[in-house]
Amino acid sequence: KDSLSRSLVLNMFKNTGRFIGKALEDNRLIDLPFSLALIKLLLTVSSTNDVDSKNLLLDINDYQDIDASLFSSIKSIFSLRD
Repeated sequence: KDSLSRSLVLNMFKNTGRFIGKALEDNRLIDLPFSLALIKLLLTVSSTNDVDSKNLLLDINDYQDIDASLFSSIKSIFSLRD
């Protein structure tokens, strides 16, 4: 069951990538609300032409746009450390 659900999710991501790629190729605008963290990752990979994990590190502040409550919890934990 897990393998099937992973396969379905992977297939959805592949199809989304194809859709976005085709839109870019055809110079068409599509309104997709990407998080700033995802855009940062995409721009990092496209500017370096490799997937070096050191270049893909997100800053703690990148999580604020993804999940505000998780960001708040992480900031609280980090403040306890200091």
